[in-house]
Amino acid sequence: MANLEIHETEEESSLFACFTNQLDPALTCQDIEWLQSLTSLPIVFKGI
Repeated sequence: MANLEIHETEEESSLFACFTNQLDPALTCQDIEWLQSLTSLPIVFKGI
């Protein structure tokens, strides 16, 4: 995280900006399979 840059605007906080920069909206089938391999619990995905 040494290269982490946080760009704050009037509309959002630094924490929110940092959090949204860490998200990758490109969830793939391979990601789901990997997550299923980690647990025997049910996995539920919700889109907005």
